[in-house]
Order: sequence, then structure tokens, then C-alpha cells
Amino acid sequence: MVSSAADQAVWIRALVGGNVVDAAHLDEMLTITPLSSEFYSAAYDASGVPHVQLGEGAGLATWQVPGVGTCHGHAGAIPARTGSRRTAPTRSSRS
Repeated sequence: MVSSAADQAVWIRALVGGNVVDAAHLDEMLTITPLSSEFYSAAYDASGVPHVQLGEGAGLATWQVPGVGTCHGHAGAIPARTGSRRTAPTRSSRS
């Protein structure tokens, strides 16, 4: 699949905004699992870097971005490439 940054912004806003899946599934996607929360906390503590990524649910991750607030999105990588798309629901004009 090929998409532009604009396509991805439309998609993640629609998904997090509740326009793609029903409320129960969106809640499951946004509910941070204890294992991922523990993993990210330990990694940030070990590195001395302020905690930004809080954890992952079933398909969406949650970040606490200073000056922006809570963001939801998804990141992925393949050899030599990485990508991330996030949106801050309370600041819908940005992603």
C-alpha cells in the first residue's frame, strides 16, 4: 500500500475520532496493556529519558507529548525505513 502523509493524517484522525470502528473496538485499541506499560517505563527509566510513550493497546500506542498533550497513533518499521502517525484528539488540526 502506498499513501501520502496527508492520507495518513486523514486515516488516523478518523480512526481515533471513532469514525472507523465502533466504540468498544476503539476502546480496546486505546487501552494500554500492562506489559507494554511496564516495558516502556523500564526502558525510559534505564535511559534517563523523560517518559513519552506510555504504552500500546491493540493497534494504537499512546504518547504524552510535552506542550501537546496525549497523542494516539501507530508506528512501524521495516529494514531501512520507519514511520509514525499520531494525532492529538484535543488538537484535531494537528497530527
